[in-house]
Amino acid sequence: MPSFKKKNLKHHEFAKQTIQTLFEPELVRFASVKMFNYSSSVIAWNEGNGKFTIQELPVEVQLSSVNAIVCKDINQDGKTDVVLGGNITECLPQFGRLDANYGIVLENKGKRNFEVMPPSYTGISITGMVRDIAWIDGKLANYILFLRNNDYPMIYKLRE
Repeated sequence: MPSFKKKNLKHHEFAKQTIQTLFEPELVRFASVKMFNYSSSVIAWNEGNGKFTIQELPVEVQLSSVNAIVCKDINQDGKTDVVLGGNITECLPQFGRLDANYGIVLENKGKRNFEVMPPSYTGISITGMVRDIAWIDGKLANYILFLRNNDYPMIYKLRE
């Protein structure tokens, strides 16, 4: 936040601050505290009437961030599959990198059951930070385009 930079020109000064010294007392007194305690990547199934069922995605998806998703019938079996891309490599050194997502395809087996298609089958191997995925309908084939931060895009042709 720019206002913090003006008041705290050095990182070591900022590190010593408390919430009470960073913000005006009026703001602190009326602030609401929220607790974030669930960080898994999930599918939220809409059951209607404002109710959702949360389903955690397979462990391979949990190993890195998910930044982009395309839901399409990849294997032409009539069920919607899920293609995921992610990674964050610009973290501070003490937090490490989130770079274990090489492009994941979840095959819809029906009845809300998804299985990871092996990379040896999909051929997808994306490095870097995926920021968007686009589905491209072609005349002779369909393609999946992975757009990466500060890097060239990668395109994959779907098997026929």
